[in-house]
Amino acid sequence: MIYIYLRSYNNKSINSTVKLIDYFLSNLMFRRKSIINLPLIIKKYTVNRSPHVFSKSKEQFELRTWRKVIILDNKSSISYVKNLNKFLVKFIKTDVNIKIKYI
Repeated sequence: MIYIYLRSYNNKSINSTVKLIDYFLSNLMFRRKSIINLPLIIKKYTVNRSPHVFSKSKEQFELRTWRKVIILDNKSSISYVKNLNKFLVKFIKTDVNIKIKYI
């Protein structure tokens, strides 16, 4: 099995990346088993607005992380995986973090 892990702070960019990878895989005759949406990670931060005066006044920020996994069939050869890795390095947006695991 080949697992492609995608992670991004932007929902639109990760969706466009999945579509691009899916199109590339269909051209290479990969067998895609599924695309799994992993749970959204939300980290919340609270910061004081002023250090001295109005110390009870605070601001809240949050950081959202979207994650997806693309699972490919095991019958794909290692040479195709290397081609896939080269493609991902060239054409995928920089704000999407990608990891490939070959099991």
